[in-house]
Amino acid sequence: MLPKRKDLKSFLPVVKFDARCGKFTRVDRVQDGVGNWRTELLEIPSDDFEFIADLANLQIGWIHFGGSGQPPDFRMFGVEDDIGDKPGDNFKEGFRLKVKLTNGAGDDVRELASTAIGLWKSMDELHTAYAKGVGKNKDKLPLVGVHEIITVEGKTTTYRPDFKILKWVARPGDL
Repeated sequence: MLPKRKDLKSFLPVVKFDARCGKFTRVDRVQDGVGNWRTELLEIPSDDFEFIADLANLQIGWIHFGGSGQPPDFRMFGVEDDIGDKPGDNFKEGFRLKVKLTNGAGDDVRELASTAIGLWKSMDELHTAYAKGVGKNKDKLPLVGVHEIITVEGKTTTYRPDFKILKWVARPGDL
């Protein structure tokens, strides 16, 4: 017998970064007048992309982003934990972070998760800056913005954000 299905509202909405074009997108689920659900993508200009980052609870581990219509499979751990061996061929190393969008990007809590190497590097740099400042900012979280989008030349051209801590703020009640 299957366990009782969780309320679909328990899943956090998503915000994404596309390393192929260097753009942030808010992924919204909207319902039409007759009750049908559809996905609506809203591009967020990098100048407006600001968020409060729950870096105290950043997770790293193994992620498998399934095909269309399938939810991702997360095998996540704390940043200090050993993530162990890859659980399957389709899994890649990645991160998962709760953020609260601000500054016109939105005003709700979302999830930012990725296996992209460039975004991993950006998140690593942000987490390092967080670790340096958290001691002086007890019980606060960083408000983060994008300083610039960096072009990464390689086999193909990709992009990654250069995140900057703008200031430290009180933890919002919904984060």
